[in-house]
Amino acid sequence: ATNGLDAMEHGGTLSITAEALEDQKMIELQISDTGQGISVSDLKEMGRPFFTTRAGKVGLGVAISKRIAQAYGGDITYDSKMGKGTTVRIRLPIEPVGERS
Repeated sequence: ATNGLDAMEHGGTLSITAEALEDQKMIELQISDTGQGISVSDLKEMGRPFFTTRAGKVGLGVAISKRIAQAYGGDITYDSKMGKGTTVRIRLPIEPVGERS
């Protein structure tokens, strides 16, 4: 959510929703902003340790978050359009890993 807020320097809308995807036995969190969007080239780098476009940042937050989600059987994906905003989707299993049938 902090990245989304940072992307909206001149204001905008940040929304957070959650939805159970029962057919996939997952829960999906969506964090959407109406910021500047992420370029195609930067989207390809998302999740790479130490990648950042922001001055003074280390570039580990997205990489660590993605690895944690994957360790629990989930994932993080991004949908972004320049000048329109970005939606981050975090999918995690409803049941703990190892207990799914």
